[in-house]
Amino acid sequence: MPNKQLTTEERIAAVERFTGHNFQDKKLVEHALTHPSAVEHEPLLSYQRLEFLGDAVVGLCVADFAYRNYPQADEGSLTKMRVAVVQGAFLSEKQLEAGFDQLIIFGASEQSQSARGLTRALEDSFESLAGALYLDGGFDVAYQWVMSQLRVKADIDRVVAHLSL
Repeated sequence: MPNKQLTTEERIAAVERFTGHNFQDKKLVEHALTHPSAVEHEPLLSYQRLEFLGDAVVGLCVADFAYRNYPQADEGSLTKMRVAVVQGAFLSEKQLEAGFDQLIIFGASEQSQSARGLTRALEDSFESLAGALYLDGGFDVAYQWVMSQLRVKADIDRVVAHLSL
């Protein structure tokens, strides 16, 4: 999983193309792409804080969609719908399809990590990017991107079929 030697500007441009959002605060993109191993002595410069926020943003986006589109669903059903969509493997798959394995900035200790480690880093980068979009563009920008990436309707419909709603 060796990263191509891209400049920060090239990485930011790739993220902006992928998200369709021109970031006002380019540092948010840089943080969203930085694995903790790349900044071992300055952990606040990695994607972990954005990942924390982005996890909530992704969950809220999916919960909002389910709540508005399935008014007959109770709390337990809504939870099952959200869980069906917000899966780590699926989030990492979306990032891999977009080439984020080449955009994440890894430290030397992680550049030869296993596929499992890469999968987790890709999932984390999805969430951190959602957090960065939320901070830079607000909920509507984050919502549009998250929903464009996830197969929310199809996954929720599959769950609804088993819930007898």
